[in-house]
Parts: sequence; C-alpha cells; structure tokens
Amino acid sequence: MKAFLFYIMSTFRWLIVTSSNIVCALMIFALIFSFTNNTSNQIGNLVITFIVALLFALFSWHYDKLLNRVAPKDNENEQADNSE
Repeated sequence: MKAFLFYIMSTFRWLIVTSSNIVCALMIFALIFSFTNNTSNQIGNLVITFIVALLFALFSWHYDKLLNRVAPKDNENEQADNSE
C-alpha cells in the first residue's frame, strides 16, 4: 500500500508542490504590497493572509516529508549481505 501511495504522490508532486509554492509567494507579495500601499487595510485581513500563506508553505514542506516517509526502501544492501 505504501508503494502505491508513493507512486501516486510522486506523480502529482510537481503539480501540488509548485502550485502551493506559487500561491504562497503570491500571498506574500500581496501582503508586502498592502503594507507599502497607502490604502487603509484591516489588520485582521493582513494576519489571515499571512497565516494562509504560511499554511501553504507548510503544506508543501510536509508533502515532501510524507513522500520521503512512504518511499519504498532499497533492499539491495540487505540482499547483498545475505548472499555472502
């Protein structure tokens, strides 16, 4: 089951991680733009924008960590040691 999950996750990794990073970057740019712009912004909206951007970044990082965790183990060394 882990091997199947690994291959499905690694197939769509480029799409999920890239889109998550792009959304995070766009939200950070919007946050910086709203700080430098002279319009009156509600502080609650800025905080929520920052939290959502942080969640997208964390999702991207945890997706890679989970992908490494479910990766199939390489048993070549164990088989070579047992055949000697």
